[in-house]
Amino acid sequence: MKIAQVVCTFLPYQSGMTSVAYYLACNLHERGHDVTVITPDYHLELGASPELPFKIKPLKPLFSYGNAAFLPGIISELKNFDIVHLHYPFFGVAELIWLFRKKIKAKVILHYHNDPVINGGLLGRFFSWYGRHITPRLVSVCDQVLFLRPDQPDESAIKNLVVAKKINYSILPNGVDLDIFKPHSVGGEFSKYNLPENARVLLFVAGMSKAYFYKGAEVLLRAWAILKKQAIYNNVFLFMVGEGELRSGYENLAQDLGVSDSVRFLGRKSPAKLAQLYNLSTALIIPSLSESLPMVLLEASACAKPTVASDLSSLQAIFNNFGNEFLFKPGDSQDLSEKIKKLLDNPEQAKSIGERAHVWSTDYSWEKIVNKLEKFYQCVV
Repeated sequence: MKIAQVVCTFLPYQSGMTSVAYYLACNLHERGHDVTVITPDYHLELGASPELPFKIKPLKPLFSYGNAAFLPGIISELKNFDIVHLHYPFFGVAELIWLFRKKIKAKVILHYHNDPVINGGLLGRFFSWYGRHITPRLVSVCDQVLFLRPDQPDESAIKNLVVAKKINYSILPNGVDLDIFKPHSVGGEFSKYNLPENARVLLFVAGMSKAYFYKGAEVLLRAWAILKKQAIYNNVFLFMVGEGELRSGYENLAQDLGVSDSVRFLGRKSPAKLAQLYNLSTALIIPSLSESLPMVLLEASACAKPTVASDLSSLQAIFNNFGNEFLFKPGDSQDLSEKIKKLLDNPEQAKSIGERAHVWSTDYSWEKIVNKLEKFYQCVV
């Protein structure tokens, strides 16, 4: 089949949606499909993309804002495909596919990663209106909708369409590369970061651009300042992986809170380097105010690491599979600090949860995920 993966961010930009589109494209290409990734070219300034086995078509936007891009030329690009796989949200392109759906002969699959997450203010009110009035119209012209979790349809902005059975939908979770993300020894790695041999590292992995304001970096840094007031945790360090225009503000906040000596900002990391960091760490921290099925949770779990995370309704069912002892009240730095202490003070419990998380993660190999996706494609075509 000729398949277009349409996504608002792609390599070298790093995000969960980027990773999903990349791994789907790679696996579909390996199975003999003719795959093209269509994406805006606005992240090319980050550097050259790695050599890719499939085709990529970067389009110049007429205008863009954050990860939204208006690509008027995309409709003509989509004419000769069997499947158009649209990763949503993608503002500026989703609307064009809705308006010009009749000109697209291909079957349209909408991959519903999450509801739009927008900060308050005028823009927030606009996107709230958008979610109520535009998103349902877009979804209604798609041949299939893919959600990440079984409970996601009933919690989404399009739940009324789900209840009314006006859309066809299936569940396709995110996957994880089990060849890269797996437990392994990291002997000697501490010296690379000038850490003592008895150091313990907690890991935060997320974009630091304005589009990812909801990832909770500030909540984590304030919790870290509370934790570090106790001398017993002097050998504990926080590694923050990610890049974006908000990074300098987070660095300044760490300085203002007096914890900059125990916080390392590491920038972007390749999957292989990230796997090393997971294995180096004691646990992953997900302090997000909103999530669906975080790639970082799958990656840390595949490395047999426990996770301290916000107690979001979207995550509760996931953590019930291996242990919810380290969930904290979203946005509450004090509670997050307490849960970090609990994890650090109970290493055997943390290790046990990490081992159970590793077993859980084996059901999410990309091979299994793409097996499901191919069946969905075959059904709609």
